[in-house]
Amino acid sequence: MEEKKKQILPLLKDGEYTTITESPSRAEDEFWSILRRIKDSNESFLPFVQCSICNQLLTYKPQNGTTTISGHVANGLKSSAVKTTTNSTDKYMKKDLKVTPDEKRSITIACAKYRAFDMRLFNSVEDKSLSFQLLCKSLVELGYSYGTAKIGIPTAAALLPDPTNISRTIKQLSEEYRLKLKEIVQANLKTVRLIGISTDYWKNIYTSDNYLTVNLHYTKDDKPITFMLKRMWDSICEMLDPVNQNMKKCEELLDERKESRFLDSIDDRLVKDLADFLSSFKTCSEQLSADTEPTLYLVVPWTRKLRLFCEDKRSDLLYIVQLKKSVLEKLEDKMRLTHLHYIATFLHPVTKNLLVLSEEERQNVYSDTRKMLETVGIIPQQQQRKIIQKSINANLSHEIF
Repeated sequence: MEEKKKQILPLLKDGEYTTITESPSRAEDEFWSILRRIKDSNESFLPFVQCSICNQLLTYKPQNGTTTISGHVANGLKSSAVKTTTNSTDKYMKKDLKVTPDEKRSITIACAKYRAFDMRLFNSVEDKSLSFQLLCKSLVELGYSYGTAKIGIPTAAALLPDPTNISRTIKQLSEEYRLKLKEIVQANLKTVRLIGISTDYWKNIYTSDNYLTVNLHYTKDDKPITFMLKRMWDSICEMLDPVNQNMKKCEELLDERKESRFLDSIDDRLVKDLADFLSSFKTCSEQLSADTEPTLYLVVPWTRKLRLFCEDKRSDLLYIVQLKKSVLEKLEDKMRLTHLHYIATFLHPVTKNLLVLSEEERQNVYSDTRKMLETVGIIPQQQQRKIIQKSINANLSHEIF
């Protein structure tokens, strides 16, 4: 067993094995909240548990009882009682401890670098983000525990898990929450006969944040309840695709049950048109959000394409016409193209022909490129004119043939 324990620890560190705070079925002892059960790569439980106090691996087999592991937890709680009762971090965090301006500034700089270097959202480090607060609280508590022990501070690299481990942990957590959600839904469905779903798009006038939400309407104990789910627009797009693909199957299934009335208010053509329209914007956002390659040259072509997508067609439904008009207004309001976007499009091998531009617009791009080359002094003025003219002639030749 000791040899097996030595093999498990590296696998836990690498993320091959995962831990879960879940007591065995019918086990209600409180000490299980301190222990973590271990799963292998096949999601099967191993005959070991890990103590969250000291991280030691303990052998656990149901047929052998729990005397050993419960005793270990009791001893661990006693040994840590002094630290947890006299100098708990929660006690200090509840006080308004004074933070010096220099300390606050160092945190601000760290957040700014995290946001800028890794292209993270600004609100990912705001105080309203409970998950970010949880991460900071864990790091503060860990630093405090090492400071109390006076054994030095571990490096950040030693603390941060690898991406594979994080990915597997997300899968594990999502499965845990999914099971909890299923239990809640199954319990509520016993008392709820009908659920209504609607969407809402609104803007917070104080923060100027836009929200696209899904609202669930149902009655519970004879009382109307509305539950709002906030979603990013691209997740709505992803939800529409399976709805559109499975609409026919849903119709056939409800026909068999003689419940087709539930689809009377759903326009399947509207669902399809909406999914098709949004898919273009989703493709655009994915290409412009690339992390490992330049994307500036794509801004001009995609802006032109999206404007074309927003043009009305004779076959468009009224709702789609209204949507296109609203999206086009947003597009014109938000997109600010500069000469740098056009020059980037001209300089990239894929889009250098500027096929999406008119002849007048192309000449303006050529002129702006000449001015930029002359300004930065990359090549002499006379030489750069020859290079630009050569590129123009090549583009014209490509268009002719």
